[in-house]
Amino acid sequence: SDLSSASFFIVAALINQNSHIKINNINLNPTRDGILQALNIMGGNIQIKNKRTINGEIIGDLEIKTSELKGCELDSNIVNLMIDELPILSIAAAFANSPSLFRGLGELKFKESDRLELIRHNLVQCGVFCKVEGHDLYIDPTRKKNFKNNLIRTDNDHRIAMSFVVMGMKLGVDLKIMNPEFIKTSFPNFIKIVNLVGGNLTE
Repeated sequence: SDLSSASFFIVAALINQNSHIKINNINLNPTRDGILQALNIMGGNIQIKNKRTINGEIIGDLEIKTSELKGCELDSNIVNLMIDELPILSIAAAFANSPSLFRGLGELKFKESDRLELIRHNLVQCGVFCKVEGHDLYIDPTRKKNFKNNLIRTDNDHRIAMSFVVMGMKLGVDLKIMNPEFIKTSFPNFIKIVNLVGGNLTE
């Protein structure tokens, strides 16, 4: 029911060909739905169905299909609604058909790790043009770079690890995610569910 956890599967479905998934009973709290707003701006085919209110919370079922994503520019107003989802949004941006610019990401430097630097470092390792200027993140998937290294640095950060699992599902290259055990701190069944929907993860 947690949108933040569901976001990994939402992005995986959007960027992988012939994907179509349904995720039921998702909490759509408007103070935390920035990831859906951003993916809609990028052209993601995400439909909300059976929307209702339970115990004061807005709940809905999501249906997601493969989409041709476009890059976007986001300012701090929307970024603040999705600060924990910026790593997985960056994966979506890496497979869009135009550049993205995400502004005001200073808080990412002080999460479980310096997520802003880890996003930049790992995307560059995977051959994606990416740079950080101040607190802004720029990703340009149209400027192809050579794949450098399949070792993904996580600094024990579960969200970086899960985001680059999704990267590997699309990239067609075996990625080695360092310190994957930290995924279990927030999503104990993540690896099992990824494999159920078409992933190929081994520990």
